[in-house]
Amino acid sequence: MKKAFALICCAIVIPAASLPAAQTTPAIIEKGPHHRVIERTVSEVQPDGTRRERQSSYVELATGLHYEKDGEWVESREEIEIFQGAAIARQGQMQVVFEANLNSPGAIDLLDPAGGRFRSHVLGLIYTDYASGHSVMIAEIKDSIGQVLPPNQVVYADAFDGDCVADVRYTITKSGFEQDVILRTAPPSPAEWGLNPETTRLEVFTEFIEMPEAQVTSVVLKQEHDAVARQFMKEPDLIDQQLDFVGLRIGPGQAFPLDASTDPFSETTTPTGKSLERIDGRLILIEKVDYPSVRAQLGQLPPSAALNKARKVALPDPGRTMLASLLPSRPAATSARWREGQYAKADTSRKGFVLDYVAVAASSLTNYHFKGDTTYHVTGLVQLYGTTVLEGAVIKYDSSASYLQIRGPVDCRTSSYRPAIFTAKDDDTVGEIIAGSTGVPTNYYGSSQMLDLRDTTLTYDLHHLHFFHPYRAITLVANGKADLRHLQVGPGRYALGQNSGSIVTCRNFLFHDLADHGTITSGIPTNRSEHGTLHRVENFRSNTNGLFTLTNSLLISVTNNLFFVGANNVTNLSDTGIFQTVGAATHYLAAGSVHRDAGTTNINPTLLAELRQRTTYPPVVLTDAITNDTTLAPQASRDTDLPDLGYHHDPLDYAGSQLTITNATLTLSAGTALGLYGGSSAAGLLLLDGGKIVSEGTPDNLNRIVRYNLVQEKGTNAWSASSVGKSITTPGTYATNTYAGEVRLRFTEFSMPANGNDHLYTAATNLSYSVRDCQFHGGQVTSLRPDVTLLNNLFDRVLFKLYAPVNGFTALMRNGTHFGGSVTVSNVAGGSWNVRDNLFDSTNVVQNGTVTNNYNAYLTNGVRLTPNSANDVLLTLTNVAYEVGLLGRFYLPTNLTSHNPLFNAGSQNATNAGLYHYTMVTNQTRELTTTVDVGFHYVALNSSGQPHDTDGDGLADYLEDANGNGVADSGEKEWQNADSDGDGVSDFLEYLMGRNAAISGTTNDVGGTLNLRIYTPPRNRP
Repeated sequence: MKKAFALICCAIVIPAASLPAAQTTPAIIEKGPHHRVIERTVSEVQPDGTRRERQSSYVELATGLHYEKDGEWVESREEIEIFQGAAIARQGQMQVVFEANLNSPGAIDLLDPAGGRFRSHVLGLIYTDYASGHSVMIAEIKDSIGQVLPPNQVVYADAFDGDCVADVRYTITKSGFEQDVILRTAPPSPAEWGLNPETTRLEVFTEFIEMPEAQVTSVVLKQEHDAVARQFMKEPDLIDQQLDFVGLRIGPGQAFPLDASTDPFSETTTPTGKSLERIDGRLILIEKVDYPSVRAQLGQLPPSAALNKARKVALPDPGRTMLASLLPSRPAATSARWREGQYAKADTSRKGFVLDYVAVAASSLTNYHFKGDTTYHVTGLVQLYGTTVLEGAVIKYDSSASYLQIRGPVDCRTSSYRPAIFTAKDDDTVGEIIAGSTGVPTNYYGSSQMLDLRDTTLTYDLHHLHFFHPYRAITLVANGKADLRHLQVGPGRYALGQNSGSIVTCRNFLFHDLADHGTITSGIPTNRSEHGTLHRVENFRSNTNGLFTLTNSLLISVTNNLFFVGANNVTNLSDTGIFQTVGAATHYLAAGSVHRDAGTTNINPTLLAELRQRTTYPPVVLTDAITNDTTLAPQASRDTDLPDLGYHHDPLDYAGSQLTITNATLTLSAGTALGLYGGSSAAGLLLLDGGKIVSEGTPDNLNRIVRYNLVQEKGTNAWSASSVGKSITTPGTYATNTYAGEVRLRFTEFSMPANGNDHLYTAATNLSYSVRDCQFHGGQVTSLRPDVTLLNNLFDRVLFKLYAPVNGFTALMRNGTHFGGSVTVSNVAGGSWNVRDNLFDSTNVVQNGTVTNNYNAYLTNGVRLTPNSANDVLLTLTNVAYEVGLLGRFYLPTNLTSHNPLFNAGSQNATNAGLYHYTMVTNQTRELTTTVDVGFHYVALNSSGQPHDTDGDGLADYLEDANGNGVADSGEKEWQNADSDGDGVSDFLEYLMGRNAAISGTTNDVGGTLNLRIYTPPRNRP
């Protein structure tokens, strides 16, 4: 049996679909070079048994998915044809013509999507001693007639003359083009020609006789740190040049055995470099790998039969003239032509080694934005350049050959209760259902990784990421760096893959049910990780290389390779009594666990602060109907004292589904988190006759009403469903309440993953509806019946709908920010609707009927409510540059004049708008008595990061001044006087004693009664 060694010396990747049974057939409604949008109509059962249709869509991504033909986007095909005497690839974004004889000038003729032409031919294999600069050519190209290996490869057998036997193979895919030099015998040692094997590189030389101008960016893959040794080396560092052309980019690669898995993070994988050089006027692409890194793999090949020890060795010189003397002449033109039937069969018995690099078309996905309301289906390699924006999207993968390769920075906009979720195409429990899904994930998804981080010039800051069923969740290229926080991985095969020199820090991570060779694989990692839970993992690490430090971590049922150092860690092969399961989470610490309060505070200070907002306690599952007034307060103790060991979840205090509220009030105290589950026919909270819900958080301690799977790791399917229910709803359409109902929400945050249903669905009479200072992420908000008051709310990628097809009602929408999503207002019945002082940012506005509107802000060319108002703010922006502040990421910058039109541009004074104590800017400047700014406001904070308390009585100004007009009205406390009634007892103490506990006030459209409570969460510590 022959063995072989393969060198992929040219892999040019260009810019790059599957559908479960539903009520309508999926249809492609949009196409582009690397994407398509697939849509269908889904009919879902509602809580009252009726059905409602909705449009379901997702975005399929793959580099080079389509190519342009006759003015239309046509799906690319990975195919090489023998056509009219030529072998050609013509059904993709890159067009390639292959000469029949490889030993021809410009044997490979490639046209990129921008019209750039690349004509090249292989010259040979060279050893170069990078210390001395000496070089020797050990094999050069000779005549070789090609054969097509269907469907997408061309093979030129025995293509070299010299001291080893080698073939050349080319592969065309939707995403690229590869040139592989495949060694069938091992080349002799560099020592045969007097070169030092320890400082020699094996190089592939490819000449380009036509190539557009390139912009070159150099990255150090391996550095010589010995200052003395560097002085005597001609090329001490292994450099990789990224080559950027108008039509394509060529990036880094790796080397690995041909007969092994093509997993780039296996133990035998080696980083490779390249350079583009002019040598004696000839343009040469040199691909290189350190000989010591591949010596063992080469040793597995049969030895070469011939050895020419008399080969000329080129000495180093400034102009590389000596090296030029080694290069063979450019091939002479040949008359060889392809014949019909010139096909080959694959020989899977051959072994070898692959040297690989990748180039992507410049028209690829650049500055791509993964949106939090969207499901994405990755069906191939997706190359991402520029800055990739990552919101809380759902990203699904095929079972092979599909991954995201990120070649620039990531703007990670995920957060607590809003993670990005990476999962299998066959996972129907989150996001839109992908056509062709089995609904049962099997084995692993995402090629060799789901996220491949390739930029070595920065440290990736990634947080709040959940991975399910990955082959490997995240990989780093050699010398890559990443800080990872609040990370869940499992079930799957591996968690992380690292090449040599890469550094990863994991803080608060959960790796569970991982198989095979290691949670952390390959490379020589030097890592520090804190607060990890590893459970049912076959191997902690795949090798002993490098230093791995763990702190405050649990390694439970981790079978092998527990190589680490650190403090306050626990290992145990048995998981009995360690964890408890509630719902779809299986890693809450058991009741009375000895691992609580067992950690050290000597950890990253940012992590320590974040853990104080997280928990190791499970939710209480609510199952009974609510027929008596009930108050829910935080009970899943936040870790505010000595840290518990292991992973900490975002808190869920309670969880439930189909909880009916009849003639009773459900009150959520400040800071309470409620997780809801169940399909579209199972509402979370169903308000029946006389049912009321009152949720009043605080600016820095929001209440949360969210879907359970934004927190839990799906350890079981007890709460999963292939559809999503509503969070708070009234039954049916136009239900009639005999007894008054109420929805009163303030400082409450709602969140749904992609494919979310309604956060609020109201369609009942005799219902009071007031939502103020709330935040909605994803999902929908729909109202068909009651009068609606919406004051100062954030709608982040929400489908917002006001419908009055039959019964008119009043609606007031003021000082909201709608980011993305849509706003549909259909006032057919003619109710009084007033929409003012709102910011519509990239929002699809749909209107039917009369809507009074004024002083609203829109982006350039944004759809506006009609009739257009002369007082509207028209921003000359394509997007609003929000900034992250102390309470969220929708603050406005203070120093960008492009955003100034939003300031002081509203319809009334901030005092009348109830926003005296609020702000929109990161420097916390309060509105006070100015004209109100347009859009959503946060409560302003003081220098300590707390809501202002001017009189220092322990009650925030915005609470004492309940109507927010800056004046102590009748019935309100004086926010500038700690003893409002002058009786010598502070307002706060009077509140504690239960005197004057109610603060109320009304001005214009702001008002109501706020019943203040003090609540101290129980620790429930053993």
